[in-house]
Amino acid sequence: MQIDDVHLYLLQSIGYSKELISRVRICINAYFLIQNAEPQDQSELISFFFRKADKAWSRDDEDLSSDITHLLDETDQISSEYFERANGFEWNNTYSRRKSIDNLPDIQDLTIEDISYCDVKYRQLVEGVIDLYSNEGYSESDYYSHFWNMFNYVLNQLPVKEKGICFYFALCDNRTPYYQVSKGLIMSDEEYEEKIRENIIPVEKMWYVLNLKTRQKTEKASQLYAIIESLETKEQRIIFLTQLMDILSN
Repeated sequence: MQIDDVHLYLLQSIGYSKELISRVRICINAYFLIQNAEPQDQSELISFFFRKADKAWSRDDEDLSSDITHLLDETDQISSEYFERANGFEWNNTYSRRKSIDNLPDIQDLTIEDISYCDVKYRQLVEGVIDLYSNEGYSESDYYSHFWNMFNYVLNQLPVKEKGICFYFALCDNRTPYYQVSKGLIMSDEEYEEKIRENIIPVEKMWYVLNLKTRQKTEKASQLYAIIESLETKEQRIIFLTQLMDILSN
């Protein structure tokens, strides 16, 4: 099967999957298709599916037909006149590349109990796989390659249906889809405490600014930014931001 055919199938499926059960079914099918794709295509397919599903399924509105048509146009320049919801997930006869996917897993019997069982048994394993690689500065392709290999390794004994449910859990993680970021600064407790002592006055200013009544958020943000700019070293600025994060998280 060509990678473009998988793209088309996944896009159409994402657009019409509004309920939990149908979305998990799509994740099971996506897992199956990626597992059976050429190895060199797997990272790209994972990224494609996670980004498109995350974008579509995180919307508040229920009618995603216009979104999916836009995504189709964006990917393959398919005119919307060729797109309609027909038997299952098939294309309008007008369009010469009408596709349906054969030999997908039989998952019509999927239940909420199946999903709940996997949630209790395996979600932490999935989160652990994401923990391993999400903050290592990998390129997107390398990250998904590592993720895919370890995901399949730790869930090796599970049937396709349960692996696909776990693939849904990976999609739901706040660190999905993946973005490459640089590795962060790590310092000892002693260094950290020393930098905190250096930041006593700036932090007092920060508390003052946070309690000011301003007309716009930009006023307060620019005042905090000015404090950060006044700090002499990169380490001091980073410590200042850690203290600000602590305050905002409480």
